[in-house]
Amino acid sequence: MKLLLDENLPPSLVRAVAGLFPDSTHVLQLGFGHTPDEAIYRFAGSNGFTIVTKNDDFEFLSQQLGAPPKVVLLKIGNATVAQLREFLVRHDRQIADFIQATDEHRLLKIGPAA
Repeated sequence: MKLLLDENLPPSLVRAVAGLFPDSTHVLQLGFGHTPDEAIYRFAGSNGFTIVTKNDDFEFLSQQLGAPPKVVLLKIGNATVAQLREFLVRHDRQIADFIQATDEHRLLKIGPAA
């Protein structure tokens, strides 16, 4: 399962979740700093990534453009890398099930404000 972590998440989170999602990367590692969300969305869809973000704009893109890609929208406030990792570990089965599902769902909101 390949996650593409959005710019609003720390790049070091990739290493923190490598055991859960080994083929993951961060937009900055791909040279997509300050790239428009729609370009990231289209790249993710063309390259088999699921976007993980805290940016509500990706919810709009998923509604307008459809899947792929799928989007995991983290509804969590400011958090350290350790807290984000723990959050993703706590929800790893839910995320994995969402990614593997073949139904029409293209957006998963997780967190206390979801």
